[in-house]
Amino acid sequence: MKNALLPLSLMIFISSLCFGQGDYRQGYIIKSNGDSISGYVGYRGKKSNYKSCLFKESKKGEKIRYSPSELKAYGIIDDRRFESKRVEIDSGRAEMRFIEIIIKGAVSLYSYKNIYFIEKDSLVKLPKSKSVTVQTAQGPYKKEDKRFVGILNYMLSDCNVMGPDVKYQERYLTGIIYHYNQCKGHSGIDFKGKKPWAKVNFQIFASESISKLYVDGYNKNTFNTSYSPTGGIGLDFSLPRSSDKIFFSIEGWYVKNMFQGYVETIEPSRTIRTDLFLKAPSYKFSMGIKYNFLHPNLTPYLKGGFVQYVPLDPTWSSVKESEDVNGVVYTESSSRMLQKKLPMGFWLGVGYSKQIINGLNGFIELRIDKNNGYTGSDVQASSSSTNINLIIGLRY
Repeated sequence: MKNALLPLSLMIFISSLCFGQGDYRQGYIIKSNGDSISGYVGYRGKKSNYKSCLFKESKKGEKIRYSPSELKAYGIIDDRRFESKRVEIDSGRAEMRFIEIIIKGAVSLYSYKNIYFIEKDSLVKLPKSKSVTVQTAQGPYKKEDKRFVGILNYMLSDCNVMGPDVKYQERYLTGIIYHYNQCKGHSGIDFKGKKPWAKVNFQIFASESISKLYVDGYNKNTFNTSYSPTGGIGLDFSLPRSSDKIFFSIEGWYVKNMFQGYVETIEPSRTIRTDLFLKAPSYKFSMGIKYNFLHPNLTPYLKGGFVQYVPLDPTWSSVKESEDVNGVVYTESSSRMLQKKLPMGFWLGVGYSKQIINGLNGFIELRIDKNNGYTGSDVQASSSSTNINLIIGLRY
């Protein structure tokens, strides 16, 4: 089992190298003089994008970092676009920053550090809603201060687009601005319009499971390594408009582990040889987070989370042979159902995913999980198991 940690560590190292090289996607920059240059733009977290733009004219070209004073705008095709604007930052001073433009039209919608702005004749900040305490004759009570609703009503009053329940969220504000621009004759440009708000990817996979069982009171090498084919189905849930790198993952497996062990005890009057068997067919449920290092169509990735096993009638059995000094052998067999126990633990996996055809990716993954075993109670010795899986599958 220790040897299996070597390829796992190697894959993590390779993945971190990919991460260090950065994720560059087809995009463009618009310089302060209006010149537009096509190339590759660094796909990073929004906090980094607000401060600077990383750009390469070719995939293997030199990385150049641009500040808001050097560019009018930059963007990734069919994805994010940032424009250079003077905005009020945390200190209360107005400074040049890249801010994300969500919709461009008769009225435009911008975002900066989870604060939204709209632009008609000038850039106007929409203050976040907050809870305030109001003093009345009946005493103090709390209400929601939604000044941003009043600003929207005033600026969009020439079109009836405001609904009764307006929330300070990108999805709601995008819908309002989109319908206003439609009222003015053009829906505007939604730069992330080709990306859904939420997405579910389904997957099916097969695996070779390599498992090692440890039981208190027995030597760590008592039980042989169990090898068994397994497989399952799963889904990855993501919010592509926020990021196409982070996913919530849930999987269901069927595992048919069979552990076999051997113990030999030498006494003055006899030798005892015992074969031990633990049958533990189980359903296995994995939940966790997946992170893609690069574009989803071609990327190494890292996954990790919690695992829960649900054993199906696990059975502990033994065959004991006792040989006395005269060579006489006595055989005794026993079998019993184990008390129901739900092993749980943690897992970590690294893998590589590549698009096969549009909408269908193949992947290979190496995963390790460690749980608190199939036994353990007042009448049963505690145990633990370590499982390594080499997984191949399809995701669509």
